[in-house]
Amino acid sequence: MFTFSPLQITLASAVSNDQQQIIDVQNQLSAGKRTLNAGENGIVTRLASQASAYDTSVKNITSAQSVLSVGSTTLTSMSSIATQLKNIATQGASAGLATSDRDSLATTFASLYSQLTTLSTAASINGNNIVNSATALTVKYDPTQSAFSMTGVDMPTAIAAATTSAAVADNTTFTQTLAGTIVTEMTTFLDAISTAQGSITSYSVALDAMTTGAKGVSASLNSTIDSIQNVDSTAMQAKLQSLNNQQSIDYYLVSQMNTESAAILAIFR
Repeated sequence: MFTFSPLQITLASAVSNDQQQIIDVQNQLSAGKRTLNAGENGIVTRLASQASAYDTSVKNITSAQSVLSVGSTTLTSMSSIATQLKNIATQGASAGLATSDRDSLATTFASLYSQLTTLSTAASINGNNIVNSATALTVKYDPTQSAFSMTGVDMPTAIAAATTSAAVADNTTFTQTLAGTIVTEMTTFLDAISTAQGSITSYSVALDAMTTGAKGVSASLNSTIDSIQNVDSTAMQAKLQSLNNQQSIDYYLVSQMNTESAAILAIFR
């Protein structure tokens, strides 16, 4: 009975090993990812989790920026209306106006004034309103740090303080004295809007910086992950060529030992 010599068995084992390595290299090239050991897999899992947390932070910041954008637009509209109200009150503070003129000014004033509260109440996204809230809005931008807090602006309170007489909003005639008082109050109200706009601008700048930071950390983590698991195509192609050459040599050596040993090659073909 024919038996394989130790050398034939060794060469056959080399052919099998080469074939397994060839398949492994081809799979890695196809996937674009290296076959990682347990330690490398652990590192990639940990880094990927951290990168995902920062990606979520970017989404949180984007949502907060949307709220700020709506708040900023609202304050701009309120500023325009408040300016018109101040102008109307300035007219009413002048002497010599007929009662009919004062009635007309009061009607226009009341109509515009009612829009202020409507605007501040409507400036909301998913229940978050920066111009109708005395509470702070928080944004989790860094998984390792406390949330960033943005103090809401209680504009309804400021609106209510902007006219000493509720009767004005109920279409009562402007007296010269009352109109003069309202001019002063509207000036204060416009200052409050300006302060709120400044706060929103500061928050927006801070959030932009947080976005840049969170994206930078995420990109760095993902870059590290890629450096661990991505294949070096050039090196892998060279390794594949080397394995193919080695396998060809092993095939040749086995086949040259004797004709019977050709049977072993059929296993790998």
